[in-house]
Amino acid sequence: MTKIWGRRGSSSVQKVLWTLAELGVEHERIDAGHGYGVTDTPEYLAKNPNGTVPTLEEPDGFVLWESNAIVRYLARRYGAGSLAPAELRAYARSESWMDWASITFEPSLSKLWLRLVLNPLSPVRDAAVLSQGGSDEELIDKVARGLAKFAAALPKHGYLQGDVLTIGDIPVGQLVSRFYKLPITHPVLPRIRDYYELLSTRQAYRDHVIAARPLT
Repeated sequence: MTKIWGRRGSSSVQKVLWTLAELGVEHERIDAGHGYGVTDTPEYLAKNPNGTVPTLEEPDGFVLWESNAIVRYLARRYGAGSLAPAELRAYARSESWMDWASITFEPSLSKLWLRLVLNPLSPVRDAAVLSQGGSDEELIDKVARGLAKFAAALPKHGYLQGDVLTIGDIPVGQLVSRFYKLPITHPVLPRIRDYYELLSTRQAYRDHVIAARPLT
């Protein structure tokens, strides 16, 4: 059986679990990382030398790490023509938004998450790290501007590629859920709200993203 190493609260793990559920792939999840440990053991580092989560391990011994790479792999293996668009340029467009989500958009959102959600839960946080990136209001504005860019790329209705969910929706969709979990007055973004409500009709999204305990 396919194994996924990683805690359910990890945003990166959520992307993979959501993908597996959409594809109907039977799997076993093993808690690892954060308070669960495991990731610093020699056995785990032999699978994933970075000591991060998630790590995917197939029954034949194939191992893969980095969440977006795992999502791409699973989609092409089990969802070719649907979650992984068959047309090359449609696939590439989905990939571009996956990378945008992780490289361009996520850092500011993660900073807010650290300040407003994680820091109140932990007595020890690095003040220098928390102070980077501007005020909370500036970060909220930056996140809103990023979401507005994604909204402009969406069709009037549906997902990134229209009626069918694709890999391009997975990283962004996970972060949209995190955005709406922030304890803030959320900027008014009608198309993003509609998009979130559409994603929320999917059982896999509700189970593995919305309902996941939002700790990391």
